Amino acid sequence: MVTAAGPVRVGVLGCGAIARREHLPLLCAAGARLTAFASGTRASAEAASAEAGAPSTAVYDDWRDLAGAEVDAVVIASPNALHAEQAAVMAQAGKHVLVEKPFTVTVAEADEVLRAAARSGVVVMTAHNARFAPPVVALRSALVSGSIGRVTSVRATCAHPGVQAYAGKETWFTDVARSGGGALINLGMHLVDTLRWLLDDDVATVAAMLSPALSPALSPAQECELDALLLFETESGVTGSLHAGWRAPQGRHLSLWLQGETGTLALDGTDVCLLPYGGAPQPLPVPREAPTVQAAFLQAVSTGVATSPDGADGRAAVAVVQAAYEAARSGRRTHVER
Repeated sequence: MVTAAGPVRVGVLGCGAIARREHLPLLCAAGARLTAFASGTRASAEAASAEAGAPSTAVYDDWRDLAGAEVDAVVIASPNALHAEQAAVMAQAGKHVLVEKPFTVTVAEADEVLRAAARSGVVVMTAHNARFAPPVVALRSALVSGSIGRVTSVRATCAHPGVQAYAGKETWFTDVARSGGGALINLGMHLVDTLRWLLDDDVATVAAMLSPALSPALSPAQECELDALLLFETESGVTGSLHAGWRAPQGRHLSLWLQGETGTLALDGTDVCLLPYGGAPQPLPVPREAPTVQAAFLQAVSTGVATSPDGADGRAAVAVVQAAYEAARSGRRTHVER
């Protein structure tokens, strides 16, 4: 097992909005030493290096050169369709890898990355950061305490005004050949992982409806959904709905409702509330701060032991989304690949 001694030396592959707004500041806050950058353009990599306060770092024109850089780990925040190849190459080079969600576009690709990591003995994790949000942490704490008994059904929504509001000129989000899909793979992936973590359960079957609708006459690369609605059942029999959308003018919003035997837990934005049956609503405390996925990754690199959300978690979420796209195209309920 490859481990790091001292501050973890990190290379960043893909220096767009998600890397510069999320990964760089949180990696720095967690004590990483940013030592190398590569991106679609050299200008983007140089700008990220400067913003991270690391002007003496190496900047590479070809991302493959990052595999030979003096780094312990690589954070991959490139367009989705590149994740699998890049993660596998970095793992084969002995670099620990944190992959921005989605882990990959397909289950087959995810399996390739996991095999490469296993052969090299490196840590591979997925940047499913929604489960680290303080309100979600509070929700899980209430669930684990048994506040509503056994969960029987769930309802989840994650929506924002669209990728242009977040990523500006980064057009690859709506180019399905590079992204793998639209709102579902972008925002729905957050919900799938968060629900798996909250319920400690896997989705078994899924039905889906997308808008604009998928047409059997068109290839997936020709369409990008703006809204996705999933109905699903988990292995333990929990039923639920999941909505991911890019047409919410009020801004980004997350809501999770979990109905149980003795009450309901509701997360609406940043507020979490227990609604006991026959009793008054009880607002629940939300921690001001929570650990980040970047800090968890650096700890995993230092110990050589991956923690959740690891590559297997990333694969599981990809499997649900892949099944949902298949269900939407066929109009039939679809089993999730294990």
